Amino acid sequence: MTAINTHGTGIQIEDTAANLPVRNRRPAPSAQPAGPTLAGAYALAGEHIKVAGIITGWQGSGEMTRGSIVAALESAGMPSSDAPRAKSAKRCASMAISACTTAQDGVTGDRRGSWSIGRKVAGDVGESLGQITVTVRLREDDTLAIAGDEILGVQISTEYARRLHGEVLSATEITHWFTDLVRSRFSAVSFGGVWFVPSASVTAYQSLRGALQAAGYGSQWLPGLTVHTEESLAVGLRDGLSAEVATLAREVAQARRVARDGGRGDIGPRAAHSWLEQVEALAGRIESFGYLVGAGHVLGLHTDLHQIRRDLADLTSDTALRGIHLELR
Repeated sequence: MTAINTHGTGIQIEDTAANLPVRNRRPAPSAQPAGPTLAGAYALAGEHIKVAGIITGWQGSGEMTRGSIVAALESAGMPSSDAPRAKSAKRCASMAISACTTAQDGVTGDRRGSWSIGRKVAGDVGESLGQITVTVRLREDDTLAIAGDEILGVQISTEYARRLHGEVLSATEITHWFTDLVRSRFSAVSFGGVWFVPSASVTAYQSLRGALQAAGYGSQWLPGLTVHTEESLAVGLRDGLSAEVATLAREVAQARRVARDGGRGDIGPRAAHSWLEQVEALAGRIESFGYLVGAGHVLGLHTDLHQIRRDLADLTSDTALRGIHLELR
């Protein structure tokens, strides 16, 4: 149990989600709509910010279908693309195709997530011939690209969506997803067993929190205690951001170690680009919180990030892009 005291009010959060590891890192901000700009909001207030944000927390509990999570996102005014990735989109697609075809249809597929469906037709000499009528390909974002017979294509697409939305996620899986979203979408920082959500993101966070709570996820919710800028908050944010930098450094080192152990020498240029995008996203978060944690602390965090950036930039194959990454900070 972690206790935190803000302005004389004691808050106790038990087994909070902030302590769980983050899984399945989301794409860099370039691949999704940008969140609130903290720097702009705080710059207007200068050094005399009266309300910094809220302290919140919860305990993960309850199962939800992927469809109910999508509904919660939409009711909070957020895109359905923010929903957790399907646990087995390929399996859902395969089952949808099986449900929409018969024994008279010839279905072939590969391990990459592509299928061809052939409807049998009569040949000129009375012989049954296979004719490809529909092709299905699973995209990286778990959507289907379907070409060919429109009626069968719609049937497969509808059945796939039903199975995808019907996937049941455990409390642990939902918590991993939600903590990642709270950090990436709402610019929140975890420290002391709870989360700090900056004022610019409070309304959006509270909308989604309420929708998820109404749908049955979570318990012991801390609705949100308003906090003001003070040294203890600055220290907590600094420690939380430092932990994020350290975690990213460990994950990069682990990925490179796995590559070396696998005989590949190191991670490839594509993986390096992906990690660099995460470095820049974290650098942006740190810059945004500079108004709260102080320029000196921000400089130290940027120094740590720059070392990770330099190591990764050396692994990229694009000279121009490598130069851009190194000049960003």
